[in-house]
Amino acid sequence: MSYLKQLEQAAELLKPSEFQHPNRFEYYHPSQDIVLFQKFHSSKVPEARVIRNKDNEWGFYLPNIQKWLPFEEGVREYQLKPVYPIHQSTLEYKGYVQLEIPKDAIVFYPFVDYLYETWGMENMRLREQDHTILLFIRRGKDH
Repeated sequence: MSYLKQLEQAAELLKPSEFQHPNRFEYYHPSQDIVLFQKFHSSKVPEARVIRNKDNEWGFYLPNIQKWLPFEEGVREYQLKPVYPIHQSTLEYKGYVQLEIPKDAIVFYPFVDYLYETWGMENMRLREQDHTILLFIRRGKDH
């Protein structure tokens, strides 16, 4: 390999990469129309949260009994239904506000519920990380 070719490869590797916003598939399951951390409930279960397990399978976490179950089982066996709609009209693009929230923050679930219900999954991006959640929320009207 020529010295010039090595320099070109090194320059490509060292070039700063643009941070990528989370993709919709990271937090939205279109065939089930569910989003990560969305709140569900039924007469049998006071609260269930949509999550993915270690194998990246979508399902529910039941906090009161600390159990994960597949999505289909939660709907069939526990009659789980969404607590709120997750869709809103898409806002005009004016950039994103970026937030990083610890997963163990007391306000985490109520805040995510508020965002999904008020802003809709169309106006936000979410990336789950080891100990935090990275949120990109589309900017609304400037005041």
